[in-house]
Amino acid sequence: MKYVRYFLLTLLLIAIVEGIFFLHRWFDGFEFQYQDGISLIALWAAVLTSVFLVFAVMGLWAIDSRIKELTELKDSLFAVDREMKDELSQLKIQSREERNKIVKQAEKEVANLISLSATRQNLYDRLARIASALAPDQRALLYTEFLQENPNAEGVNLAFVHICRGDAYLEMGLNKEALRDYQEAQRLTPENESSYISLGIYYVRQKDYAKSIEYFKKAIELKPTLASLYMNVGNSYSAMGEYEKGKEYFDKAKDINPNIADIYYNEAKYAMDADREKGTPIAEILYRHCLTLNPIFYRARLNLASIMRERSQDELAFEEYNHVLTAGVNQDIVMSYIQRGICNRKTGNYAAALLDFQYAYLIAPHNVQNLSNLATIHLALRHYMEADQFMRLGMSEADKQDNHTCDPDFAAVQAELLRIQMMMQPGFAVKLNTDENGNVETKNQNSKQ
Repeated sequence: MKYVRYFLLTLLLIAIVEGIFFLHRWFDGFEFQYQDGISLIALWAAVLTSVFLVFAVMGLWAIDSRIKELTELKDSLFAVDREMKDELSQLKIQSREERNKIVKQAEKEVANLISLSATRQNLYDRLARIASALAPDQRALLYTEFLQENPNAEGVNLAFVHICRGDAYLEMGLNKEALRDYQEAQRLTPENESSYISLGIYYVRQKDYAKSIEYFKKAIELKPTLASLYMNVGNSYSAMGEYEKGKEYFDKAKDINPNIADIYYNEAKYAMDADREKGTPIAEILYRHCLTLNPIFYRARLNLASIMRERSQDELAFEEYNHVLTAGVNQDIVMSYIQRGICNRKTGNYAAALLDFQYAYLIAPHNVQNLSNLATIHLALRHYMEADQFMRLGMSEADKQDNHTCDPDFAAVQAELLRIQMMMQPGFAVKLNTDENGNVETKNQNSKQ
């Protein structure tokens, strides 16, 4: 359309020029005569001026039209801008309202979560306190109260609570109540292995090993990577006398986790039950490996000591027993006896002091400080032979342990025994002698007093 317009304008200009020439000829009587070139130039100038004027008018008209178009476009753009601003403002208002709704909802949910978290934490703390109760009847009562007060506690594994109460009932010998709790735990969480493990242990306690195997295998289906489950199956098979099947499951347990000491302990125990003569060497190897994994596995050490005794290896058995006794000593108790004995001795209560020192000696026979106390208290009670005995024993232990903190006490006892020896009369019942090192020796005399 743009080119058509230009074509029409061109035709219009030609028509105008032709019209000017026509008018000029008409005024001249259609005689187109020019006497000179100036008139002709003037004519053409007039014609061109007219053409330019026409073009100028048309250009101004086009510019004005374009300005109008641009003005209309501007107005439309302003209108669109106003609409967009209005829409944006509306969107901001809606966005603010939605944001406020979301914030309020989030605050509400956070408050609920905090409240729920605090409630759960209180429930967890309560369960922890219940579990720390030593008496099973007290635990059973507290678990019952918990279940009654929180029958639908959100976020709390009620099946676990039933299992814990079942364990308490089982300790009390209330087997029916324990079984009921274990079955309820199974009903609440049928896809969790814990209830099946508890039922398996329950039937082991009832010596129904076949039933226990059934539940342990169900637990294995749910948790096939738990080595202790295979060990439990091995224990039940072995308890039924099916030692080969038991060993098969012990091996499976070791394949999953070879670092569980209980597996080797149980396998050793049942190896001896199957054939004591052939199983004893195997059991010894297994017990020693068990102690390598867990040096404080005292049952394994005691069973190993029993094997030593059966072989008349009493010294080796003694070392194992001594290891158990020494490792199981509570040093705080030993020091309490010693310190209380010192207090009794300082207050002149020698009999009570001696009793405390003797208790400490029974628990820790190699304690150098207590040996010096025993030597001193026996000397104070005029038990010269006992004083000499504990003095010698204490000095020997001090050399072995390279602990010479009590040497002055032993020296004082030794000097006092030497002084008493020098003061003795020939007919005294007990005579103290010294050896080549100057230590006091004692021997009984049967002479008359």
